[in-house]
Amino acid sequence: MYVPRVKKILIFIDVMEDRGYDVVFSKGKAFTRHVATGKVKLIGVRVKNIYKLEVEAFVALSSKEEKV
Repeated sequence: MYVPRVKKILIFIDVMEDRGYDVVFSKGKAFTRHVATGKVKLIGVRVKNIYKLEVEAFVALSSKEEKV
């Protein structure tokens, strides 16, 4: 996924899984679901052939793991 204004422009799905998230792509949108809490969050949208991740969503996911 492409993340505007972030030095690392690729997000690896295996890293998201390691942090306790499932990642789902559906109908031009990208979502995460926290495995422990079940919380679903829209994190990005498809623009042409690439998914753009919302910066705020990325910052929240890249910070410490969500408290359960």
